[in-house]
Amino acid sequence: MTTNKSTNKTTNNNPNEIPLMFQAQVQGRGQIQYIGNPDRVDRWVDEWVEGAKNQIPKFINRENNRKFQKREYKITWRFVSNSGQDEDIIRPVIATGGFPYYPGASMKGAFLRSCSSQQAKDYCGSQISSKETKPGILRFHGGYPKDDSWREQPLVDVVHPQQDWQIKEQAKHSAFIQISLYQPTLVFGISSRIELDQTQWEIIWKIWESALEKGLGCRVSAGYGHSRKHSETKLLFVGLRGQGLA
Repeated sequence: MTTNKSTNKTTNNNPNEIPLMFQAQVQGRGQIQYIGNPDRVDRWVDEWVEGAKNQIPKFINRENNRKFQKREYKITWRFVSNSGQDEDIIRPVIATGGFPYYPGASMKGAFLRSCSSQQAKDYCGSQISSKETKPGILRFHGGYPKDDSWREQPLVDVVHPQQDWQIKEQAKHSAFIQISLYQPTLVFGISSRIELDQTQWEIIWKIWESALEKGLGCRVSAGYGHSRKHSETKLLFVGLRGQGLA
């Protein structure tokens, strides 16, 4: 404990009182990956939720604005956008105010993979030469949770990678912790440099819904980040043939 002479206020310098989010990710400090110490994970999540502002971010969509639209989509199971900021834990990207956020750059990448070549040039831009690019007409603003319900749902998720055990024939395997949102409704925003009529906007949102079908964020192959609304259902048919005990 020290006293600031200019303000006569007492300051707590105990490093253990610093929120885990801001501690070094090393064992004995902010390291929360060890499954044997769930209390630290709960503390990390509690500090995050408590510190996040109460007012949910909202896209401002002015009436009759043909240059901006927003739509909301329900995620079927869990959703995680890995921030990559902590070495040993997967946790969501956190924006200003402490809110979980799906970045606009990630949104553009997912959108681009669902475009035709001409749509990609028109909407997302193209490379004209080694020194010159042509911008597309769209800007992607990412997505926020629709409301505060993300705070009330379980955020701590246990994942158990199997590749070393099943493929690499390694006997050692462990459970790990990640922090993800449970069935959030996300609101996504897209704007255009030029005015677009509703027919053009419907084409754009149809492309985005096609991107959503493939999943957003991390671990999409395990069911994470898939939306409840699908423009069409895609099924994969496979045939298996075995012999004897195989």
